[in-house]
Amino acid sequence: SIAASIGEQCRGRREPRFEWVRRLARDFPSDPGVLAPLFLNVVHLLPGEAIYLRAGELHAYLEGTGIELMANSDNVLRGGLTTKHIDVAELIHVLSFEESPATIIHGSAAGPGVNLYALPISEFRLARIEVVPNVPFASASPRSVEILLCVRGEGRLTVLGSGLEPIRVHRGESLLVPAAVGGYSIAGEAEFYRADVPPEDGAPKG
Repeated sequence: SIAASIGEQCRGRREPRFEWVRRLARDFPSDPGVLAPLFLNVVHLLPGEAIYLRAGELHAYLEGTGIELMANSDNVLRGGLTTKHIDVAELIHVLSFEESPATIIHGSAAGPGVNLYALPISEFRLARIEVVPNVPFASASPRSVEILLCVRGEGRLTVLGSGLEPIRVHRGESLLVPAAVGGYSIAGEAEFYRADVPPEDGAPKG
């Protein structure tokens, strides 16, 4: 195929884009999508970094482990590198063909142990929470429903004022904390990613 031939020609080149074309052509030899690294931004995210993708932006995760958080949607379309159905006409209809920079988001401190990623939307937000020994994390109030994903260590979540035993959360485990929970604390030594809904104006931001 043409894609496989291009992949062979790129062998030995140090430019990451050409290396990715070669690797993709090896795994998807008949898919035109292997050329995507040549016309899309190739972004390397380090641990703790994030990138915001607007609706209509074609993208692919090539390697590594990441957390993807998105709003409710019924129009997720595939553009290539898959054996699943691809609706080319609809894909062209919804895609944005405007060039835009790939801006890496590092997050900013929003409270003790909380690093909040600023997003230009109101549907959801993402934060990284670090819990260190002898310094429990305390949730803000008021708060909304939250999803907590533990990516390192072990934490013990206690629902304040409930009298319930702490819930142990290990790496790779997640929790849904209902909005009805007034507040909670996390002790231990762990790293969490938290997905929730931004507070209304005037409410605490952490």
